[in-house]
Amino acid sequence: MGEAGSMGYEGCALVAQAIRDAMNLSNTSSIDEIISNYGYYGSTSIEPNADVKAAVSYIFDENGSAVQHRVLCFYIGSSAWHETQNFVVELGGVRFFDMYV
Repeated sequence: MGEAGSMGYEGCALVAQAIRDAMNLSNTSSIDEIISNYGYYGSTSIEPNADVKAAVSYIFDENGSAVQHRVLCFYIGSSAWHETQNFVVELGGVRFFDMYV
């Protein structure tokens, strides 16, 4: 909710996939570890809205995907570092990337 709650279902699904893909890559189920290791900044204390709940259920419970590529990081604004990574998709000004790891 803290990262994508205002982005609608598609944005929430992209962020949920980024978190799941990071968990898979890092072999962890700890959201705190993912937040720390991947630099996510959204608050985890905000009550999730219906879009967040539906997107998280689709990505985690149904093993769905927002896109058919791995997504690990995203940003809005400008970031020279992100732009060196593998661009996947942009939604509402938020750019999503896979990382060269």
